[in-house]
Amino acid sequence: MATTLQRLDALCAGKETSPVRLAGPAPLPGPLTVKRRVSVRGAIMIGGQKIQVGLTHARKTAEVTVEADTYQLTVQDGINLTAPRTTSRDIRRHKASNYALPASSPC
Repeated sequence: MATTLQRLDALCAGKETSPVRLAGPAPLPGPLTVKRRVSVRGAIMIGGQKIQVGLTHARKTAEVTVEADTYQLTVQDGINLTAPRTTSRDIRRHKASNYALPASSPC
């Protein structure tokens, strides 16, 4: 009777195995730039990671450059933030929503 290891070897015989990638953020071909709207509480969400930008930047549009292991945030000219990239999720949304402020309704 064959052992479990022998049966697995028999199943895998002749099949090419792909190289195993180590855990961590997926390698990017180059820096990716996306836009995010800063919430009223001063945070943005990118790649499943919540980054606190600051209450003074609430409702502003931030431009985020996604690199292999960091996020570079630009909220205004001259204000740059750097945050470590701790998740390996793909960036699925590339554009911020709600660019226009809602029209104020007269009372």
